[in-house]
Amino acid sequence: MKKIEKDFKGPEAELKKRVNMMIEDLGISQTEFITATGFNYQTGYRYIKNDTSVSAEFLISIAKVFRDYDMNWLLTGIGSMKKPEYNSYDFKGNVQEESALYVSENVKLKEKIISIQEDLVECLKEKSSILAKYGAASSKGHQN
Repeated sequence: MKKIEKDFKGPEAELKKRVNMMIEDLGISQTEFITATGFNYQTGYRYIKNDTSVSAEFLISIAKVFRDYDMNWLLTGIGSMKKPEYNSYDFKGNVQEESALYVSENVKLKEKIISIQEDLVECLKEKSSILAKYGAASSKGHQN
């Protein structure tokens, strides 16, 4: 079955363009951007491309993570991409670097959490296996 892509026009398409402009301005990949927002890759990718309308939750997450970007600009295209206090020539490079660093650290922390969760799953599997063996041995001992 062929997937039908929605072709957003008007405000929705413009919003998606501005999200991609932010990603380019940050100097990070779409994957890093999506991960920083806390959304899974497929959902975030659909929001950035023309598959799905952007959710309020995604926009709120962008606002929380990328605080130096002006949400009025993101939503409407009016004003500057960055909040006025970050538009000074002296701060532009530093802000961009700090945002990219924040995203990078956020991605690293999420990867570490996933790794810890995977380790926990393995430990629980081992514990379950031991308990199953012990329970089976215990049951045999009680039958005699």
